[in-house]
Amino acid sequence: NTTEIVAYHELIIQYNLLDFFTKLLSHTLIEDDLLLSLIMVIGCFASTPKSCSLFAEPRLLRLLVGHIYDKLYDEEIALQSIYTIFKLLLHTDSREYICRESKFINIIQQLSNDKNTQIRTFADLCLDIIMDFGDEWIESIREKRFEQHNIEWIEFIESLTESHNNNMNDIRPLSPTELTSLVSPNNKGLLDDNDNEYNNMRFISEFSDDDDDDLSMFD
Repeated sequence: NTTEIVAYHELIIQYNLLDFFTKLLSHTLIEDDLLLSLIMVIGCFASTPKSCSLFAEPRLLRLLVGHIYDKLYDEEIALQSIYTIFKLLLHTDSREYICRESKFINIIQQLSNDKNTQIRTFADLCLDIIMDFGDEWIESIREKRFEQHNIEWIEFIESLTESHNNNMNDIRPLSPTELTSLVSPNNKGLLDDNDNEYNNMRFISEFSDDDDDDLSMFD
């Protein structure tokens, strides 16, 4: 296992990576490829408690979340970001900072509604962790999830209604010719009153729990 062999926290310290990452993130504009690479490296290094303790540096995470927030429309950046946030939430020091930072929570909640299944899955896992450790967000997360479930239910009902309306549009009145074809050649297509009563009662008798004797008058 790579995480057992590589001491990531030693590499971070040895090469002064915190300052290096912070300097890169301090620029207002960052190329998407560079930002994506930074997010992936942090996510990779955030595999041990000691590494996450080093990454729990307020300025670094504040700059990181700012850039992520501006790039949520990019699916690849969004996916790598939510994975990195998930990794950071697995360890105490970095988790405590994320649970205090409303912008991180906002990002996670937005991504929990993403059309990408992988993004939604990691976002939901993040929200579960936050609910376990960040008491102040429990009510907010529950409300957002309830709203999302309501939206999904409303969309489902609307789709059924639309389908029903489309089917109703296909129904048309019969033409005189079609109506005529329903009448038998002997002009007895329409039953007289006695025949109707007789057939109705026979139908009732087949599905009734009453004794046959009660209906014997119609035999």
